[in-house]
Amino acid sequence: MTWLVMTGSGETDFERVFNLRPDLHEAFGEFEAQLWRSLDHDLLELCRSRIEKMHGVDVPERSAATPCEIACLAFTEKFAAGVHCISDEDVAAMANHLSPPEIVAMCEALAIFDGMTRFRLLLDVAA
Repeated sequence: MTWLVMTGSGETDFERVFNLRPDLHEAFGEFEAQLWRSLDHDLLELCRSRIEKMHGVDVPERSAATPCEIACLAFTEKFAAGVHCISDEDVAAMANHLSPPEIVAMCEALAIFDGMTRFRLLLDVAA
């Protein structure tokens, strides 16, 4: 159970905690929704679950099946481990499958997935 006192409404502990700042929660929701519209849902879900797994969250995970998924998962793992690990070759591998705007969206999505996973773990709240 989280160490925060949750008085807000919401379906999950995470939503109740985030609703302590409804202004931030609403803006975050709009931004996150745009990311999910910007890229393939299955690809984003694959990368999100890999980040959660890397942070010790018990989530179902599947293996990469396509060359795009393989390149994006390799990038995801380096992103979550430390962005200094990402090389030009890693970006080039993704660029074989994603356009420049899609690469930007992927980086933003990974930052959100990583940050929100850490946020939930820090606050000890379920998604």
